[in-house]
Amino acid sequence: MKKLMIMIAIVIGSSTPVLGLEYDHKNIVHKGDKECIAILSIMRDATFENGMTEDYQLLTDLQNKLILKYDYSSKLNAHVDAFKMYAITMVNQGTDLTEMSLACIQRAVQQYPS
Repeated sequence: MKKLMIMIAIVIGSSTPVLGLEYDHKNIVHKGDKECIAILSIMRDATFENGMTEDYQLLTDLQNKLILKYDYSSKLNAHVDAFKMYAITMVNQGTDLTEMSLACIQRAVQQYPS
């Protein structure tokens, strides 16, 4: 009977969804994730506008790997939107975000390899 109870607890425990992290804007890892979510969002917008469906889906998957590790947070969403606007301004002023974009792709892949 004890073994049965342990097995039931394991099955129930393994099927219970893992709770996400609470976003902390002061945490350096969370800050990096926020910036990468914004950069990937800009890249997604560009691929969508240019009809690059496969690239759009790939970038969506990568972005989801970063954003879905956190519990829903209006603060995270607001901070992502603010950084996205900042990054777009940087690009409009001539800043090349290629290195940052590649680093963000690598960050998402490394955190949650397929």
